[in-house]
Amino acid sequence: MTTKRMVQGLSLALFLVLLWFASFPLTGWLPVNAFGRLDPLALLGSGLAARAFLDRLWVAVLLLALTFVMGRFFCSHVCPMGTTIDVADRLIRRGKSRGADEPPGSLKRLKYYVLAFTLGAAALGVSLVFLASPISLITRFYGLVVYPFLMLAGDGLLALLRPIGEELDIRFLLFAELPTPRFATQLFIASFFLAVFGLARVSPRFFCRYVCPSGAIFALFSFRPLIRRRVTDECTDCGICQKRCPQGAIPDDPFATDTSECIACQTCVRVCPTNAVSFAPARGGVQKGAEGFIPSRRQFLASGLTGGLAGVLTLTGLHRPENREGPGQLVSPALIRPPGSLPEGDFLARCIRCGECMKGCPTNTLQPIWLAAGFSGLFSPVITPVLGPCEPQCNVCGQVCPTGAIRELEKIEKIWAKVGTAHIIKEKCLAWEFDKRCLICDEVCPYDAVKFKKVPDKKVAVPFVNEARCAGCGYCERYCPVRAKRAIVVEPMAALRLASGSYIEKARELGLSLDVRKEGPYRPKGQELQEGLGPSVLPPGFEE
Repeated sequence: MTTKRMVQGLSLALFLVLLWFASFPLTGWLPVNAFGRLDPLALLGSGLAARAFLDRLWVAVLLLALTFVMGRFFCSHVCPMGTTIDVADRLIRRGKSRGADEPPGSLKRLKYYVLAFTLGAAALGVSLVFLASPISLITRFYGLVVYPFLMLAGDGLLALLRPIGEELDIRFLLFAELPTPRFATQLFIASFFLAVFGLARVSPRFFCRYVCPSGAIFALFSFRPLIRRRVTDECTDCGICQKRCPQGAIPDDPFATDTSECIACQTCVRVCPTNAVSFAPARGGVQKGAEGFIPSRRQFLASGLTGGLAGVLTLTGLHRPENREGPGQLVSPALIRPPGSLPEGDFLARCIRCGECMKGCPTNTLQPIWLAAGFSGLFSPVITPVLGPCEPQCNVCGQVCPTGAIRELEKIEKIWAKVGTAHIIKEKCLAWEFDKRCLICDEVCPYDAVKFKKVPDKKVAVPFVNEARCAGCGYCERYCPVRAKRAIVVEPMAALRLASGSYIEKARELGLSLDVRKEGPYRPKGQELQEGLGPSVLPPGFEE
């Protein structure tokens, strides 16, 4: 095994381990969002859109500094997207040449146009980083597609082993089960990656060579790295290095190197029959650079202006993201953001849609959305109470967010981070509409925000929501027995979205009282509430 493959394997394994441990409860000493903080596109694109330096991404600055010295080593050795594509290429291109096929040379410039488009939109405050960021894409793929598949397969395997557990009285096999999370947009993400992998039939590392805007940033910073490819006079011009280079970085002259395309994979070093190629500090030997790697200024500016136009269309769209509320502000009832989310405009500017918060959510309530927040909100996370409540004692989403789109709150602060308010649809409520006794919303509410009272003309007590005590956690909606739409639902009304400062102080200033009750059946000891049911028994005629 070559050193490159060993480093690639270790980097991918580390990425997957960190993603696996990005779940509740967090292992405090593991930097689970480390890879998300390495992406220079997030540093530049999200930072420009947010009009701020994203301090969580300081490691990306160090990575760019190392690129000046070592070239695009990140692309070939560290990037989990590149490693995954390499594995797919070996499977899909089996039997074909391992070198780079050559589509039209102008295609190499595409990644610069994608970069300009992204920065053009960011200049107007609209972040489209999530569309092509390699770290965001690959985290979304493994966290929202591969991880649920593995959990489902593991749970199926446990079911197959259960008879063996019964026969041998192995208690673990009798009761073990793996919860399988469900996510929206899975089919789209899987189809996108099938297309990315399938492009290997056109050329190896197609996404990395032609599309990746982060690769374009690394290319600009490695135009003349200190450590680069060197070719000595022992070269016989056999052409093997040119044929085997996965990036097409060696032009017709084997002594020349397109350093912006070279990813320092050292394939040319390994295949050279005369040992004429090496990577070393740029002195001695015969060295030539390939010209013309940067697109024309006109094309680059045109791409940036196109991105700016996309930003204008987003800002003039019906669902324009804003940091203020007021008349005419259209907000979807489903737009319940995770606790600690920045005000909407800042949140969308920073969020790279990596999906780490969704993967780490213990109740599976965080889901990616389509167009409920406009095009710029595509794939961003929302709370979906009907799937699961937002657990008051969990603060994972803010801990794993690599860009600070969700603030990193202490658990006591998170409890006071109000995400919305529940309200009762009386026409559907068993107590209000049907005079049937049902206490579920009161019993499961961790904030004791629901109270039942006797009112005239009603045989049974009916529920009322105390908005000052409701944090919008969604326990009531999750366990309401009414179908299809619940009789009590949460909307983002009166949500607290603070860019800085204490949630506790702000909530108390607004007259809220969001203490979690210490006792109650909202979290039964040793067991979860039954699917679709609370601790009460449904009235006759309303059973599932």
